[in-house]
Amino acid sequence: MFSRTLINACLQGLVGFRQSLNPCLAPLPAGLIVDTVNGGLAIEDAHGLLTLDNIANTLEDVDAYQYNVYVLANVYNLNQLVIDSTTQNIYRSLVVNNTNNTLNNPLFWQLVGLKPTFINELQAIYDNGIQKTLNEVFALKTSIKDEQGNPYNLSGVAKSLLSNQSLYEVPNRGTLTDTKNSRFVSVAFNLQKRLNIQIQIPQLGLHLTDAQTLPIYIYHTSQIEAIAQFDVNYTNANSFQWVSIDTQIFNYRSDFGDGGTYYVGYYQDDLIGTSIRYNVEFSNCSSCSGGLGYHYQSFQCLQKYQSFIQEPQFFYFEFADLNGVDIPNIDKRQRIHSSNFGLNLKVNVYCDVTTMICENKLQFQNLLQLQIAYDLLDRILMNTRNNRIAEITKRNALYEFELKGLENPNSLAKQIERQRQGVNFNFSNLDPICLPCGTRGVKTKIM
Repeated sequence: MFSRTLINACLQGLVGFRQSLNPCLAPLPAGLIVDTVNGGLAIEDAHGLLTLDNIANTLEDVDAYQYNVYVLANVYNLNQLVIDSTTQNIYRSLVVNNTNNTLNNPLFWQLVGLKPTFINELQAIYDNGIQKTLNEVFALKTSIKDEQGNPYNLSGVAKSLLSNQSLYEVPNRGTLTDTKNSRFVSVAFNLQKRLNIQIQIPQLGLHLTDAQTLPIYIYHTSQIEAIAQFDVNYTNANSFQWVSIDTQIFNYRSDFGDGGTYYVGYYQDDLIGTSIRYNVEFSNCSSCSGGLGYHYQSFQCLQKYQSFIQEPQFFYFEFADLNGVDIPNIDKRQRIHSSNFGLNLKVNVYCDVTTMICENKLQFQNLLQLQIAYDLLDRILMNTRNNRIAEITKRNALYEFELKGLENPNSLAKQIERQRQGVNFNFSNLDPICLPCGTRGVKTKIM
């Protein structure tokens, strides 16, 4: 697993385009511009056809698309497209006679995506080229050998270590409730010092007395403001419910520095009704059994990922120790064993090779240049745009794919194949649990 956002950021300038001198073309954003001063490779240099003027005149002319600007009082037909003038997002009407319904109402409007532009199309091809390059290298090439000559699959370094593991198992429906005291209540955890390990929380568990939309806050001890805030829709009053959320990602080494404590919770003053509690004790209490004494089972379950997450704990902060919606006074936190405040988390653990890719980014430079060039030529060849430049460009692109032939050693396809074979990886900084079998920090070549 790797982060596309972080990969794109660390590869910025490594491969890209030169700014066009054509005043009719919009200027390129920084993420698409080649940094030739520091050794970046221009995509135009991979193939003579790939000037921005040729690409702009050959790809679909999405800049010419016209959309009706959304007006609340207007009447829209089924499947009619409109554009939000503020966000430039395109929406599709889901009903006939659609009027006085805001665009964020999913019963009446479907978000299609951002208004297409030439720059957006170019960015999408560029991003997909990066994705394709990494996927091919990590997944499709399996004949890799370690220093003893044993084959293994490089995709093993991006494996899942734990999937959909809850913090604790719920033994019964539960009837004991918490008293609301205007506190911030939370589950807190620290990540073990393991690099290249990513913790994901895709679901939040809630057990409340009333259906409601509840704001959830995530804090990190190094930050004053919440690092995330979102609302969850709890509909199953008096019963436990897993709620899917935008996946929250945690790493030991992050933008906040190394380590620190994360708090996931809510403010009791935001609650309608109250929470239903469980006595969740993560210590090895084998003598506890039955009813709320589910401690040992929880401990045993937790062992599966204690090598990644230190023992989670439940804390509350009194009203006097709150700072609005900024992080409460951490020095005043109070641990509690008799309640989980109706909170539970689902946890996924993955090997994250983002850092390894960024540390070895020069190994991908030539391959990325060729792959993006190949994909652009393919798009040019398949497009139905009809103008003089497009026709000439498509004829020349046809030469690359048919007349030159895929088996020609000078074709882009063959150059890409040779570049894949030459990629090397240095595993020395990768967490041992993520290493392919038999490999412990050696430099390994894709054969």
